Amino acid sequence: MSRQRIVLTALWLLTLVSLAVRVWRASTISGSYDEEIDSLVYLSQRWLQGGLLYQESYLRQWPIVQLLYAPAAWLGSIQAHRILVMGLNLLGGVLLASAVRKFSRAGLIQLGPKSLVPLASGVLLVILSQKIPGGIAGSPHQFANTFLVLGVYMLGRGLPGARELHGRRAWLVATGAMGMMAVACFFTLIYPLTLVSVLVLVHHRQPGRAAGALAGGAVLATALMFLPYLFVADGASHAWAGAVALPLQWISQQIWREADVGFLFGELIRTPLAGLPLWLLALMPAAGVVLIARKTWNAPGRRRERLLLVPGLAVVFLLELTWSFQRTDFNGHDGQLVVVPVVLFLASGMAALERSGRPAVRRAAFSGTLILSLILFNNMFIAEVFGAPSRLSSRVIALEQDRTMLRTYLASLPAENRGFTAPQDPALQWQLNVPATTVGIGPDWSLNPQGMKASWATTVIGLPVGAAQTCAQLLKPANAHLVWKRVDPEGPNTEAFMRQCLSQEPGRWEELTQDLGLRTGEFKLFRRQGDPISGSAPSGLTRSSARQDPR
Repeated sequence: MSRQRIVLTALWLLTLVSLAVRVWRASTISGSYDEEIDSLVYLSQRWLQGGLLYQESYLRQWPIVQLLYAPAAWLGSIQAHRILVMGLNLLGGVLLASAVRKFSRAGLIQLGPKSLVPLASGVLLVILSQKIPGGIAGSPHQFANTFLVLGVYMLGRGLPGARELHGRRAWLVATGAMGMMAVACFFTLIYPLTLVSVLVLVHHRQPGRAAGALAGGAVLATALMFLPYLFVADGASHAWAGAVALPLQWISQQIWREADVGFLFGELIRTPLAGLPLWLLALMPAAGVVLIARKTWNAPGRRRERLLLVPGLAVVFLLELTWSFQRTDFNGHDGQLVVVPVVLFLASGMAALERSGRPAVRRAAFSGTLILSLILFNNMFIAEVFGAPSRLSSRVIALEQDRTMLRTYLASLPAENRGFTAPQDPALQWQLNVPATTVGIGPDWSLNPQGMKASWATTVIGLPVGAAQTCAQLLKPANAHLVWKRVDPEGPNTEAFMRQCLSQEPGRWEELTQDLGLRTGEFKLFRRQGDPISGSAPSGLTRSSARQDPR
């Protein structure tokens, strides 16, 4: 092994070590990560106890999420979930490196002898997956990327060689299934995946048979996801209402901001990565793609055109993804979805530079790669291994202190009096393993389900569409306590609305906020009068009126 290969490989492996250290040291306090994770862990906890999504709970996700977050729910650990996601990223890196080699054998990527491009591709996939904002949390984006990598790998397995671009039917079926799984994790992917699939079929020797295989795989994956609903009462109607009707209704009721496509694309390519913008990593590979394009233009025949398929489809995927974000609620974490196409684009471009006939180009490519690797090494390994862990905000720490007091109090109660609902804080629900009485899970769906209007779907699922239905879910007999958390300045999530609901049972509810010692003012605890407190509950709890003036 040459000295250059040893240096680069060592830097990359040490960078991966820094990612593992980062995962191990990261805070697991609720509020220090994407709060949607708490809702997903809660849903998986209910699934482990026999509760299917859409039957008793709702979140705008497909049922696959209950399986994906089941390990975290079973272990009761956010850290375990992050370690699992890190493991999936490493597996994805290995599979993508293998796929790049298979694409090379099929004539789609031009790798040199003993090329470092496959290893670099796998390492870069892990780095991007973990370091793009939101990556460490282990959101559904991560699982979507894992299924995309599996799809790319299986497509590569189906490529028999450089003579013809078609694969064996079974691998195409598996590719379609993985693509559908990715869509189930993040539905916006249906647009770029559909367009890329059509373009792949155009270059297939037997497009009809290939299309049937891809569609068959997608149908098979969908059938497996919804199979359990056939064995429960009204399962089919619940599945249709939750997976299809309600999302379509939600889309139809949104007022899209119609952001400029160029602006959104700029947001994606400026995604920060360990102190570097994403576009900076793409500069050298883009030069390699330009070299491929020049050779293709000057060379007769279609052989060299094949080298533009992978980077070309990656760019098409990114542009279509950007266009689809134009009509959805785009946020910074959605940048994670660019990981797989970006890595494939970089692999194609770097392979072209590595195989360049000009020594100066090869030396420049190595120098650029070394400089970027050193920057990432410094910003990640030095910072994560030798630096102090990032400090949490004082608000997050204070909220966790209040949450700890709430957990201690509620856990100390007899089982018959432990029922409670915390509509804006699903972390409490899964940490204490107590089912909520609101159908919608999390602050966006529990008390104010996205402003949804009454429909057949909301009736089937049981989503509240007015103050009366919302209060009815909060005041169910199973709730001996209610926990309110400050989220929105107006609407059903306000303290005033909570007290309005409690006033429907005059004299029955008492507030224990001050008596329990909750200091932030962000949490309020209410208890139904007449429900006994266990002897191990915090001492000094007295009754105070739940009808005091709201904040």
